[in-house]
Amino acid sequence: MTNEHSNHPISGNTDYASVVAELDAAATRLTTPCGDGEMVWRRWGDGPALVCLHGSFGSWTHWIRNIPVFAERFSVYVPDLPGLGDSAMPPEPYSFQGLGRIVADGIDRLLPSAQHYDITGFSFGASLAGHAAHFHGDRVRTCILVSSGGMGLTRNEPQGLKNWRRAETDEERAAANRHNLSVMMFGDAGKIDDFAVYLQSENTSRARFRNRILSHRFDNLVTALPHVQAALKGLWGEYDVYAKNRLDERRDYLRSIQPDADVRVIPEAGHWLMYEAPDISNDAFLDMLGHGA
Repeated sequence: MTNEHSNHPISGNTDYASVVAELDAAATRLTTPCGDGEMVWRRWGDGPALVCLHGSFGSWTHWIRNIPVFAERFSVYVPDLPGLGDSAMPPEPYSFQGLGRIVADGIDRLLPSAQHYDITGFSFGASLAGHAAHFHGDRVRTCILVSSGGMGLTRNEPQGLKNWRRAETDEERAAANRHNLSVMMFGDAGKIDDFAVYLQSENTSRARFRNRILSHRFDNLVTALPHVQAALKGLWGEYDVYAKNRLDERRDYLRSIQPDADVRVIPEAGHWLMYEAPDISNDAFLDMLGHGA
């Protein structure tokens, strides 16, 4: 298999910190309340509003291969979710609904109350996207759930993860993160490049909020999605470790709520599909959002 690099921001640059910093510098930095501090948002581009929510133990950089493409057509709003990246911890008690409300209230502060928007969320972020879409009713045009759980369906559990915190050297830490990417995030370990390992290492080391402490981790969307007025859409990787061989159940669940729900599978991709297969993923996103070629 060949690597896809046409939308990769590195372009031969192996100074990964500078690659991230360059895209960060091109954004407008915004903040909204979060607990005793602020949730940090970044905005790129002009056009209709598109909100992108990252996964657990992540940050805005989960979308680093997608933001430049999205920003050609949208005003792209990407927060660091509460307790992750640059954002403050959320207030207790912790719940998916509470975190979704923080996101929705942040959107209320960033966008005029009458402005419609699209939202997509990856993994943990998909749950928060579903709750935000529930809260905002007909303001939300489209809600794309990427590699989503929370539907009360059977899921597989990754096995053999390594504890990167126990690593004694940078090399051992990088090796542990590369291994974990192969177990959890990628369908093809051969597509794990050094930049992905760098992002994983940076994001996990800065993560303070642990979504594992939340109750209803596996069925938190069951009470929210039936009330979402936006067009529900789903995107999974063929080899997503959590949903492998169970993708039909995800499709059938969404279509039990909205019979015409657009549910697609990215061939040969894993959980972090928008990084592993950026070209085909970006095309799918744009088509689902009505901005395809």
